[in-house]
Amino acid sequence: MMWFVLGRDMHTLCVLSTDTIDGLSIDDSGENDGQSISITSGCAIGNYDFTISARYKDSRYIQEGNFISFVDKYGKYRLYTIMTVEGGDTWNVHCEDIGIDLINEMANKWDYTGNPKSIADTIQPMLNDSG
Repeated sequence: MMWFVLGRDMHTLCVLSTDTIDGLSIDDSGENDGQSISITSGCAIGNYDFTISARYKDSRYIQEGNFISFVDKYGKYRLYTIMTVEGGDTWNVHCEDIGIDLINEMANKWDYTGNPKSIADTIQPMLNDSG
């Protein structure tokens, strides 16, 4: 299976795998095959945890704020934000579903009375910095 590490601008930085011999490989054989769901503040959050060697040249792309994209064991496309990277020679990486960007955000009040807007224009002020 292949994973793609994407930068903050969504460009592919490197490719990971669970079965590569020469490349950057990951180990997501923990509980729930790396994927789990937790409830935080009444919201369901998708988590993805794995370990990786810090010694491989492409490990520099495994950094907080970048993204991991892959097709999971259910055939669904997933996109997670790398939240934490901890460790020495081996890194423990914790990622959260990209939907986290929309949780607990505050929207400014708006009034379009007498100046109707399309749905896209109405929602844009709330979503403009959500990624």
